[in-house]
Amino acid sequence: MALRAARRSSRVGPAPPGGFTLVEALAVLLIVVVLAGLAVPGLRDALARHRLRATVDALEGSLRAGRAAAILQRRDVDVCPSFDGRTCALMEDWSLGWIGRDRGGDGGDARGGGGDGADGGKGDVPGKVFDRFQPLDEAIAAARGRFRGKIRFRRGGTSPGNNQRITLCLRGKPVTALTLVVSNAGRVSRQASEAAEAAACANAGKKIR
Repeated sequence: MALRAARRSSRVGPAPPGGFTLVEALAVLLIVVVLAGLAVPGLRDALARHRLRATVDALEGSLRAGRAAAILQRRDVDVCPSFDGRTCALMEDWSLGWIGRDRGGDGGDARGGGGDGADGGKGDVPGKVFDRFQPLDEAIAAARGRFRGKIRFRRGGTSPGNNQRITLCLRGKPVTALTLVVSNAGRVSRQASEAAEAAACANAGKKIR
């Protein structure tokens, strides 16, 4: 009887502990850290590309809104880079952000059809700002064609002068370049970036020559 009791008691006792040991938990944690490290650069690049596309959409929308305003209001409208959100910047660097505005009290500035956006000696004439975009994300660069810095839509919706091309991209990544084109007729379209445009944009948005 004593032997049977001893055998019975040997089978009764605490169950073996479940879950992970400390070594196993550390191994799992190490694997998670490594996988996260591999995923972060890809996620960061995806987010940057999303911001780039959103910025291109915004600029295209501003240009289209500028042309529509020129037609509806029967007066000249500028879409231009801006430091202060009120006037056109002399640097004509689209990475500063931009504004859309009418030409104020200049009666449409019908004088001179020059496509360079010259103000006939009057300088930068403040007008009513109807659109404004903040400076670009530091990861996004801009490059423009050498013909015009600001885009001026005449009262009929045209934009006389050479076609203007504005390229946006992620800095150092020419393959991400996207180009907007404003034709003489004032129409806005997207086109494939030329090699020179993509390179100029990727190199901190230098002016295309």
